[in-house]
Amino acid sequence: MDRLVIVPDDEMEAVSLKLRSQLPALARALCAENLSDVIDHAVARILHRGVERTGFDELIVWGKSGRRFLVAWSSLAPEDEVVGIASADGMEGLVARVFRSERSESPPGGELDMDEWSSFPGLRGRLVVSMTASPLVLFDTAVGVLSLSRYQSAGLDASVTGPDLSDVAELALLTSRLIEDQLIRAAIGLKQ
Repeated sequence: MDRLVIVPDDEMEAVSLKLRSQLPALARALCAENLSDVIDHAVARILHRGVERTGFDELIVWGKSGRRFLVAWSSLAPEDEVVGIASADGMEGLVARVFRSERSESPPGGELDMDEWSSFPGLRGRLVVSMTASPLVLFDTAVGVLSLSRYQSAGLDASVTGPDLSDVAELALLTSRLIEDQLIRAAIGLKQ
């Protein structure tokens, strides 16, 4: 079996150096208002499958907007109830902690206290009983947070826990890599 061998081209070194500085700058330019622009059909399918696989009710992509976070994308219709409207505090709460630490987190439902740091539950009109979140990191730069929410329902056992943190972290990592691919393709002119 032949193995693929890639030998770096010395003539591409200058281009590579420029690209390595340009890509983190592109990542830093992503915010709540434009993050959905890089969630194409392929990324959306992966996110929807993540919701199905974990058994949660909704997946949210939070983006930074000034001193707070706004919902940039939602897996649950009607999206216009929350996209660009629902916010989370930029300094306190689960979304802010995950963004700052760049570590996944899943607090017990009783410790979520979402009403204290987000307008999200009131807009959906449902009680969030558990939430798991993981950072979206592009080119070593945190650009947002992916969160999975479970809502209270008549048949929901209060002791049900969220998915394994590694599953959510893998979903966030895959999403991050797909978005990085889009930014690389745009930067070198392969995507318009």
